[in-house]
Amino acid sequence: MANKNIVGRSIVIHAGEEKFTQPSGNAGGRVGFGKIEIEPTK
Repeated sequence: MANKNIVGRSIVIHAGEEKFTQPSGNAGGRVGFGKIEIEPTK
């Protein structure tokens, strides 16, 4: 079974639509990015 946990992974948001071609997908320039983390409870 695959690990479906997204914590610690990153995300990149592109300007255009994904064309599902390899390797880049021709989705345009990068307009945003980030890392998914859990904020510690107080």
